[in-house]
This record gives sequence, structure tokens and C-alpha cells, in this order.
Amino acid sequence: MNGITFDTSFGRAALVYRVRIRRIFLPTADSSGLEAELALLSPSLVGPHRSLITDVVGRLQAYLTGEPVRFSLECLDLASCSPFQQEVLRVTFAIPYGEVRTYRWVAAELGKPGGARAVGNALARNPFPLVVPCHRCIRSDGSLGGFQRPHLKEKLLSMEGYSFH
Repeated sequence: MNGITFDTSFGRAALVYRVRIRRIFLPTADSSGLEAELALLSPSLVGPHRSLITDVVGRLQAYLTGEPVRFSLECLDLASCSPFQQEVLRVTFAIPYGEVRTYRWVAAELGKPGGARAVGNALARNPFPLVVPCHRCIRSDGSLGGFQRPHLKEKLLSMEGYSFH
């Protein structure tokens, strides 16, 4: 596997890839943790997948400056996710820029109306944040719900133009 770190307007981010992207690390001002996690990987962008990775990095950087960027699931290695999590990620991927849906809504879309907590758990382990916009899922009461860094979730939604009531 290979890893690469890159700068964004939100801080330093990283991704890990083989043929497709295996994991995306959210941007952070303190990148020492990113560097430590990637230290065991080859941090060079080499091989036939260079254009795919370069494209995704460019899209992530553009998205984090406020551009409404379109991503593709084709660049992601979903095989490391359980079948249920793959379903959750696919439904969440379709949530439009600047809009939110509830965990309950995602569960209903999957035909599991009582599965909001399972959806939340699947999204808590989302290895592809930003590309699969788990930050666009909120609780039924309108509160933000979980996210790796709640202040970042609020910042991302604000950047997308979502209005908090």
C-alpha cells in the first residue's frame, strides 16, 4: 500500500491507496499523527494509479475551499467494508451538496426503518470521509450527531451553505 499527505485549506490530510483508495484521513492542523500512521507506508505517488490519486487529491483540495465538487465511488476500495456498511456508504454518497439527511432516513432508504443506530455506527467507521459525505447525516432531532471531529462537521456543513436553525 501507498500513502500520501497533502495540504488543504483545513490543514494537512492524507489518503492510503493500493489500486483504489483504501482510507482518507480528515485534515488536521497537527499532522504529526498523520505522518506517524503513514510512516510504515511508501509515501510516494508512483505507479499506474498516479492520475487517479492526483485527481482525487485535487478534488478534495477544491472541495475544502468551498467548491461543490463531484466525486465518484469508483475510486474507492469498498471491499474492506462489510456489505451493510457498503450499502450505507452508497446511500450516504448520494446526499446532495449542502443538504442533510437523518440517520433514520438512510436506514429507511435501506429498508431497515429501525436501523438508525446501525447506520450511525457504520458511518462512524467510514474510511472515506468527504468523498462519502457522512458529515451530511444528522440526528432526527436536528443535532449534528457523531463525527470524528464535531467542530469540523459543523464547519463543513456551513461551508456547503447548510443553514442551522
